[in-house]
Amino acid sequence: ILHKGHEEYIKTAFDLADRVVILMASDIYVYCKKHVFPNSFYLRKEKICNFINNTTANHNFTIIEFNDDDERDALIIKYADLVICTPEYYAEMNEIIMEYKIKHPFLIVIKQRLRDKNNEEYSSTKLRKSNQNC
Repeated sequence: ILHKGHEEYIKTAFDLADRVVILMASDIYVYCKKHVFPNSFYLRKEKICNFINNTTANHNFTIIEFNDDDERDALIIKYADLVICTPEYYAEMNEIIMEYKIKHPFLIVIKQRLRDKNNEEYSSTKLRKSNQNC
């Protein structure tokens, strides 16, 4: 589910970088982590591409699929100079930096989760559950 919170992260990335690499979980990864069947990777990728192409002037981006945490971490190490994450993932990003002994400059941007009019955090899991209750 591409929601307003995701859109804000994407906009922030394009505000801060000349080239953006988006790591996106495979269908199997999402199912194993969340125990739900996601929209297909290709549909999710298409929605992100459409959002970027319709809202940013910079179209220099790549979307890369990952299947597990180790692969995700390796891709972060390979491509990232900057990572945008929520506060709860900050410690995990620091662990990756320490574990892989990253030497090049690396910036972690902490962005609070976007909240709706009821002051609830935007969450794919919550949105998915509310759609199931309809």
